[in-house]
Amino acid sequence: MIENIEFLFRKLLNEKIITLIISILNILIAYRVYRFTKKDVNPKLSVKSTFEDSENEYSKSVNKELLEINFETRGFPKIQHNTKLWKLTIENNGELPATNVVLDYSITIKKGDFDFGIDEADILNKRFIDYKTINRTEKFDYIAPDSKKVLKVLYIQGEFPCADLKVKKLKSDEITFIKKEIKIDTYEHPEFSMIVDGPHERKLFGI
Repeated sequence: MIENIEFLFRKLLNEKIITLIISILNILIAYRVYRFTKKDVNPKLSVKSTFEDSENEYSKSVNKELLEINFETRGFPKIQHNTKLWKLTIENNGELPATNVVLDYSITIKKGDFDFGIDEADILNKRFIDYKTINRTEKFDYIAPDSKKVLKVLYIQGEFPCADLKVKKLKSDEITFIKKEIKIDTYEHPEFSMIVDGPHERKLFGI
């Protein structure tokens, strides 16, 4: 009699333990499915940078900050190139729209810097240093799924040797995509990749 009671007790206890384990597993599975589904119901915004031939297009409003800079000084190229349009594209690759999108980005203009050796013909320690940073904020009420917004960043004709494009923040009402500053792209005057001699290099460094 006592043995039967002990057997039934153990059986009941084992069944409760098994039931508890199954319940815990079901909760964990449900939570993982919830997290996956929650991620999937948000818009998916991304940014990319491109350079294009401007095809004689130009806008002073796009370049308004550049127009305030004096590039006729040492450190800026004396050689220009055909006008390029720097673009920044925001794409929504998700299945749901993004609302009240805010994009904070910056363009850091750099200038050439160097040291002279025994005279000005002897250029040492050539480098680029930050000269001026342009900060901008763009807002969009709505970006539909599988659509994009294209921003004109700058029209460039070789006024400066290089520049960095950085995104500081990208968010919508649904989710924050970028909250820490990241470099998206860098412009470099194309002549720097084809320097032929000393005088050519000196012109690129504005000497």
